[in-house]
Amino acid sequence: MKRDELVYAVEGKSAKAAVPISLSQAGFHERQHLQEWVLANPEILGDDVLVVTSEFDQWFSKDGRDPDRLDILGLGADSRLVVAELKRDLTPDFVTMQAINYASRASRFAVDQLADAYLRFHRDRPGAMATSEEASAQLLGHAPGLTAETLRNPRIVIVAGDFSLKVTSAAVWLSERGIDISL
Repeated sequence: MKRDELVYAVEGKSAKAAVPISLSQAGFHERQHLQEWVLANPEILGDDVLVVTSEFDQWFSKDGRDPDRLDILGLGADSRLVVAELKRDLTPDFVTMQAINYASRASRFAVDQLADAYLRFHRDRPGAMATSEEASAQLLGHAPGLTAETLRNPRIVIVAGDFSLKVTSAAVWLSERGIDISL
């Protein structure tokens, strides 16, 4: 909580200033709590973001499979990917590079790869689609302009309990150079 923000706990007719604590002090975990909250409330990632997948680890190169896991991958109604990296408390200094790495990898997706990831993630959810074609149709219904070209320029969103000065300054610098990144 920023020092200029005022938060109060209200009981009946009395109000007491809330004491700021970190997410870890509150007993929250990154995947179990923060990630599930963002999945349930994707508007934190921007207006009209559809969650495509979470914990995506299907990265492949000539050297084989890379086990890195992207926290959340979304698709904006503007047909751009939204790469979200989550940190429970203070961001480590490397988080901007981590998010850029995921954005660069995701920017090479084809629409059918995105549909397959969407299908796999939503397979066991109510009203889930059964085929890649149905998944593609749902993605196109959300983002009618979706093409391989629109996937080339993802937005980056870093969600955290707090941001280090190095992360904040890197995000400002990247933003000034046209990279769509928000904290």
